[in-house]
Amino acid sequence: MSVGPRWVGGSALFLIGVLSGALVSSAMDAGGTPLSTTVLENSRVQVEEVTYAGGAVRPAHTRTHDQAIVFVSDASYEVVYPDGRKVARSRRAGETIWQSPGGAAPTLTNSGGHAYRTIVVSLK
Repeated sequence: MSVGPRWVGGSALFLIGVLSGALVSSAMDAGGTPLSTTVLENSRVQVEEVTYAGGAVRPAHTRTHDQAIVFVSDASYEVVYPDGRKVARSRRAGETIWQSPGGAAPTLTNSGGHAYRTIVVSLK
């Protein structure tokens, strides 16, 4: 059986895809900040998919819009409030929470042993 250039090119693309996936996966496992991807945005709403790798930390910030946050997967995280108080929280896949604007969003750290995802819907 002869190996043609199409087979070699296809194999090379496959290997590049596998290696890229492995690199992204290892970067996510290293912690850092959550990975946020805008899924939809217009003048009235912004929808983001946010992935928190194990150990990922979302810094404290001030909320500027109403937000509905849907947990796509089970989550365990630690909340650190501005006064230093720490609270462990867990959410189940499908659970939805509401956040109002103007409130201080505390620091969050993914304390679970796996990544979790949320969908954040911000009303403008």
